[in-house]
Amino acid sequence: MMQLLTRCCVPLNTRTRWIQDEIVEGDNLIKIIQLAKHSQKTKKFVKERHWDFIAIEANQRDRYICDYLVYNPSGGTRQLILYLMNLFSIPHLEAIKFMDPQRDIRDFCNFNGIYKASRVFIGKENMTKAELDYIKDTFTYIDLMCFHTEPPKAYELWPMNYRLVSLANKVKLSWRHLKEMGCQNLDLRRANLSGMELHNYIRYWIATDEPSNLESIFIRKFARYQHRHVLKGLPVFPWNPNSRSRFFKFFLDFSWDCSKGFDIIRRDGLLATIGCMENHCVFLVWKERFHEIPENYECYEAWTVKSFSMY
Repeated sequence: MMQLLTRCCVPLNTRTRWIQDEIVEGDNLIKIIQLAKHSQKTKKFVKERHWDFIAIEANQRDRYICDYLVYNPSGGTRQLILYLMNLFSIPHLEAIKFMDPQRDIRDFCNFNGIYKASRVFIGKENMTKAELDYIKDTFTYIDLMCFHTEPPKAYELWPMNYRLVSLANKVKLSWRHLKEMGCQNLDLRRANLSGMELHNYIRYWIATDEPSNLESIFIRKFARYQHRHVLKGLPVFPWNPNSRSRFFKFFLDFSWDCSKGFDIIRRDGLLATIGCMENHCVFLVWKERFHEIPENYECYEAWTVKSFSMY
């Protein structure tokens, strides 16, 4: 199944005010489209395809935003997407999900509004080199790349040069892979990196003052036996409240409590915190030593397990 995800945002302007005045709580998307009174053909199409809109979900953060999932983006559905973009003054799609294992991504990307998407999720089982080259050359506004697929040979590092990267595949990474990446925040969802490889990367980070842009590495499903390899022999020290904040503002809209993590500093003065939790491991770089945390952020502990020796 291929999904196309966009936010339908109704702006408060003259063009749409008359529509908003008639929309009441509980209205579905079909009624909203009917209120536009622009295209009899589109109205008829929407009525016939009522099942397509079962997956529309209200967004609790903003009354004028909804999550809209399209299950069949060919033919008339493409026409409907463009109509919705025009109706709600959406200049471009914000996020796209590629899920259909039977379809080539290039066949789907056939209208201009799709190319400025800033968030791309790839969940189909395998990708071809041609598809990945096409995405790289065509989608030039990507900020977040969720690469939950198996890459072709020699494309293991392909997703790791976007600013925010979520990786979920079977590729086993080494510290040499990490030193070649250009991403700012890396979220590894399947323990692609061992404790020893993270240890070697941290040694590289200390010795070379590179990279300059890295802010975080988050390794999920990190086995407890890997903990002992991470800190062994590294010049770490406990938190000094005068040197940095207790809480690290994380890019996934929560914070880490780093009061029990171990700190490390390199020659250029850049400070980082290492934390090995029960099932996770984090490497957090303090570009700014003191962070302001929004009140609505949840907090997780970046503590280091006491049952293993660092040396």
